Amino acid sequence: MGLSRQTATAFLGLSAACAAVGCAQNPPLATKEPSVNIVRAPDFPQGFEWLNTDHPLSLAGDLKGQIVLLDFWTYCCINCMHVIPELETLENRYKDQPLAIIGVHSAKYTTEEDPASIRAAIQRYGVTHPVVIDQERRIWSEYAIRAWPTLVLVGADGRIIGAVSGEGHTDLLEHAIDKALADARTAGTLAKAPLALAREGTVRAASGLSFPGKVIADASGKRLFVMDSNHNRIVVADWPDEAGRAKVTAIIGSGTAGRADGGFGEAQFRRPQGGCVNGNV
Repeated sequence: MGLSRQTATAFLGLSAACAAVGCAQNPPLATKEPSVNIVRAPDFPQGFEWLNTDHPLSLAGDLKGQIVLLDFWTYCCINCMHVIPELETLENRYKDQPLAIIGVHSAKYTTEEDPASIRAAIQRYGVTHPVVIDQERRIWSEYAIRAWPTLVLVGADGRIIGAVSGEGHTDLLEHAIDKALADARTAGTLAKAPLALAREGTVRAASGLSFPGKVIADASGKRLFVMDSNHNRIVVADWPDEAGRAKVTAIIGSGTAGRADGGFGEAQFRRPQGGCVNGNV
C-alpha cells in the first residue's frame, strides 16, 4: 500500500520545494533537520526473503534503537553499483556504532526478481550488509520511492529523518548519521552496540576464481591471462594441453583492491574486467 496523503506530505516536508503528494522529488536529507519527525518508518513485511543474514529483520525488533540506512537498489542499475563503495565507506566508519545498513532490492525488470540472481549479484559486488527482496516493490511503494538508488535514513526511534536519491552523497549522509547518533544518545533511545548478525557463507569455487571477467588467449606466447575480478588479480597460466588443462604459472596482484604499480606481489587492481597483451606487456 502507498502512503496516505497526510503521511506522504509530512515525508516530503524536509524539502521546501516539494510539499505536495506525488511530487517527483525524494525528500532530501537536510543539513538542518526539523525538531520533530512525525513519520514512522513502515516495517518490513513478513514473509519476504532476506539475504546476507540468518533471519528476517524488523524495525520494531532487531533494529530497535539502531540508526538504519535503507538502500533502495536493483542490481542492473549502474548508479546503484556506484553507491555500494560509498556504503562500504559508511560501514567502515561506523563499524563500532549502532548503524545498520539494509539493502532493499526493488527489481526494475522481471529477471531481477530471481533470488538466486540477486544472491549472485550480492556476492559479485561484495555487498556485506543484509538485503531484503522487495516483492512486487511493496516496500518501495510504502516509502514513496521514485528512483534507483534512493537512501532513506531512519532514526533510533523508528521515525524517518529524510532521504536522498542518486550517488555521491557520502558527506551529507555522514553529517545526517552523526546528528542522528548524537540526538538518539541524548534522548536515551540509542542501542548500546551495533547489530550482530550471522552472515551467509559463500562457497569457494572449485577453480579458485571469483567472478572472472575475461580470459585473454595469447597464442603467440602460449599463455592464458584470466581477469580474476573479485579477487582483484590476474591469473597467468600456460597453454592448455589436449585435455584442456592449463597450469597456473603466476599471479599478478596482491589481492587487495586498489590502483598501484609494482611487482607481481605488490601491484593492485580493483575488480579488473578486461585487458590486452602486447608482446610481454
